[in-house]
Amino acid sequence: LDTEKIVVRVTKIELKTGEIEILVSSLFDMNDICTENMKALYDLRWPVEEGFKKLKPKMKLEQFGCRKPEGIFQEFEAHIFMINLVALLGIQAQREIDRNKKRKLKYKYNWQNAF
Repeated sequence: LDTEKIVVRVTKIELKTGEIEILVSSLFDMNDICTENMKALYDLRWPVEEGFKKLKPKMKLEQFGCRKPEGIFQEFEAHIFMINLVALLGIQAQREIDRNKKRKLKYKYNWQNAF
């Protein structure tokens, strides 16, 4: 059993709902990243985390065909590349949909089926 110490920074923040959240981080520079900045980073990160949570089952991000670490990294990076590619194509498709105003119904790009 490895008994090496792990040093972390614990920051207590209050959410808009009044709920208290405890953040654990390796960002130690209190001058650069004060509590308010930690809260702002948390607010920015949350939608990204939720996005990955939704994508993991669709992209099967935890089911690898390789056993070696190099192959797993390559597969993971390929998945991330595909997520970004689909997102870029989706943004482009939505712009094209928005540009064509001659339709009777309002179209919207289907992100759920894109992946």
